[in-house]
Amino acid sequence: MKQAMPEIISDIPKKSGSMIKSCDKKYLIRKLREMKRFTFLVYLLLISAFLNPLLAQYEENPLPQHLTEEEKGRLDEIGRDFFITDPPEGNVRAIAEYEPMESVLIRYPLGIPLDLVATFSEEILVATIVSGTDQENNATDDFISAGVNMDNVKFIHAPTDSFWTRDYGPWYVEYGDQQIGIINFPYNRPRPNDDDIPIVIADSLGLELFGMDMVHTGGNYMASGGAQAASTTLVYEENGHTPEELDQLALDYLGVEQYHFNEDPLDDYIEHIDTWGKFLDVDKILIGQVPEDDYRYEDFEAVANYYENTLSDWGTPYQVFRVFTPGDAPSTPYTNSLILNDRVFVPTTGSQWDDEALATFEDVMPGYDIIGVDFYSWQNTDALHCRTHEMADDEMLKIKHTPLLGDIDSREEYIIEAEIIPFSGEALYGDSVKVYYRFNAEGSYSYNVMENTTGNFYEAGIPVPEEATEVYYYIHAADESGRSENHPYIGAYDPHDFYPTPTNVAEIQLDAETLEATAMVDLTAEESLQISNEGEVDLNFTIDFTFNEGDGWAYALTQTGVVNPGSSVDISVIFDAAGLSVDTYTGLMSIASNVPLHPVVEVPLTFDVTINTAASTLEEKGVTIHPNPFRKQLVIDFAGLSGKNLKFRIYNIQGELVKTFNGPDIHALQKIRWDGRNNNGDVVPGGIYLIEVTGDSGRIIRKVSKQ
Repeated sequence: MKQAMPEIISDIPKKSGSMIKSCDKKYLIRKLREMKRFTFLVYLLLISAFLNPLLAQYEENPLPQHLTEEEKGRLDEIGRDFFITDPPEGNVRAIAEYEPMESVLIRYPLGIPLDLVATFSEEILVATIVSGTDQENNATDDFISAGVNMDNVKFIHAPTDSFWTRDYGPWYVEYGDQQIGIINFPYNRPRPNDDDIPIVIADSLGLELFGMDMVHTGGNYMASGGAQAASTTLVYEENGHTPEELDQLALDYLGVEQYHFNEDPLDDYIEHIDTWGKFLDVDKILIGQVPEDDYRYEDFEAVANYYENTLSDWGTPYQVFRVFTPGDAPSTPYTNSLILNDRVFVPTTGSQWDDEALATFEDVMPGYDIIGVDFYSWQNTDALHCRTHEMADDEMLKIKHTPLLGDIDSREEYIIEAEIIPFSGEALYGDSVKVYYRFNAEGSYSYNVMENTTGNFYEAGIPVPEEATEVYYYIHAADESGRSENHPYIGAYDPHDFYPTPTNVAEIQLDAETLEATAMVDLTAEESLQISNEGEVDLNFTIDFTFNEGDGWAYALTQTGVVNPGSSVDISVIFDAAGLSVDTYTGLMSIASNVPLHPVVEVPLTFDVTINTAASTLEEKGVTIHPNPFRKQLVIDFAGLSGKNLKFRIYNIQGELVKTFNGPDIHALQKIRWDGRNNNGDVVPGGIYLIEVTGDSGRIIRKVSKQ
């Protein structure tokens, strides 16, 4: 659960590297006084020389993240003095965590490790809230001793009640004519100092402040970067507004057109979405995962399934990624991570799942620097994200682009359009605005310079060769403020991708994925397969067979053909057990066609050969053929065959009719002699031929060879 830093960890503070794991200095001194004087003096010297600089960075956090019993009696104070304003003008868009950030907001005394502050300061401004000059001096001493880059530290003087900057910190929006503003909301805790921080920040940065009448908390809010946002249903419980009114407020103040309210799968009192979920991009979301034997498993899978079946702002289903968060001791609070530009800070606790979680982030967010942050007080419902807050770069270089994704009709050139806005007001470097692209995930990127069409809009074409089936691309721009940006943000490491799909082509469909047959030794079986063409031009096909065991035991009566658009053809496949022993045989039927993306379709074959213990319906033993192979004449003896209306047809291996024997008196002949000529009287070439015998009681097919 989310909790304040504990009053007492142990009688004597423990170390983790250079980190002191207790923050109750008065308690420590009281315990030392109980020791002998000599021991006391020794420990006092240690405290003075080594511990005081580290203990100074923490104080007992007077309030936990959750409501205290005393606060539960003061809920009527929430929003009492809140000032509601008109919403921002013009088009409004909520800025997401993964977008360009200028600084990170923390509060001193800290709830995070000092060495993390030092790491932040390497690449980003650290905005630190202190109560006044004395705290600023103390923080400065601690920061310097920890190696913090003081050129990247800004102090903001304001009283606070706690260090949960995530929960009470400002929300950023883009609005109007290339402006950045801050949204204020009634904090869902009766903590007036914390509640005023968005006002203080807006005043400090000179940004417009907008008051939205929606009781909320930052740990239960995440923006997609488009026109969507997500929270748990806690928002319903804490507001007197109807769901429709909440949706309207979100639209007016945040530009949120689709607000997702999810049931909390964590089943915890805090009900904050950042304890189990996180937007990573417009169409990417990370969801926690628990073991199947966890009673919450179905709830976690339900929310993951929800997003897998929900369209993102780009019109494609969300890409849902999972990170294992079983909640075992030590905690596994991995979704409670922080994205700061191209770095992702992931809370770790020494759990056996830490390495797997970091590997997941590396797989899901290629090109980002994934940094594990180990600290003693992280919990599954309270970790790094809860105690920090990204602050948007109000002079960001913003690239707005709806990417080409998935299957797209083939064309010689694809036009890439983007709106590129330098919020700094500085000009773009014209030759920096480029679209980089490559094909089939191979080779290096090429690029085309994007031309300015009107206002902030740019476009360029990607010429796609006919053989390209995959296209990868990203957009780059830089302005004279020194900012450089990509879309997507990580650029070449994780580009947009789409797949050219030719139009006016044949499209093959089969009515079966596999073919299975059974026949007795020396006999045959027949199965059928329907080939359909759902495309717009003729489908040309050729059928071939390969065998894993045995050889030549399957063949099609039709081996080549054409299927017109919207039509289909039935293919008879003969399974011939002649010369095979009792066993199961497997192979593949390959259908090659002129379908661009699927030129070959393979159908697995299974043939079970069994013992011949009974005659078929047409008494296959009643037909004998000799000699086989033959040169000039073949005798078909059917004296042992009963039944009427017998017909004899001979086909070549391509399934073409060669010779027909029929007539009302055919049965009286008892024998048929074939001289190897077709119905036109021409001698047929050597090869494999199929003799089909049909009658009232069934059908027989025999294979013969002409030399």
